[in-house]
Amino acid sequence: MRISDMYLSYDMKLHPGDYETETGSGGNTKFAENIVEIWKSTYELFTPDQKAAWDAHYDSVNAAFRDANLSGEALLKWKYQRYMKDYLRCVLSVDDGVGRVLDYLVLTVWQKMQSWLHIRSGILLGSEHGWSTNDSCMNRRCRCRC
Repeated sequence: MRISDMYLSYDMKLHPGDYETETGSGGNTKFAENIVEIWKSTYELFTPDQKAAWDAHYDSVNAAFRDANLSGEALLKWKYQRYMKDYLRCVLSVDDGVGRVLDYLVLTVWQKMQSWLHIRSGILLGSEHGWSTNDSCMNRRCRCRC
């Protein structure tokens, strides 16, 4: 999709009162006919807490858009900047989430795995040198011949 095709409501997250006319086409005329209603119904699916968090972030951005009264090339640049900033915030959020998962794995699973590897490698090392207490592994029938 081109930047010029982006909807002010659905893609740029502006409420219908923040702009006079929808500038995007989205490339799909059937979808474009109902875009304002689709955006309103999507927003209504939020819980009250989600709406409060959403509005706390986007109300100031939307007010700045209303005050700027953009059109033409300036509107295209604004749409691009707005879309990229939201996209990069999403990527950063995913990166933070992956980091938290890795931190958890390091603190829990990796420590258990390290102790298992340490114990396991000690048994193998001991077995190679005849120090193992497990006599069944030292039985000639269990040995691999290379």
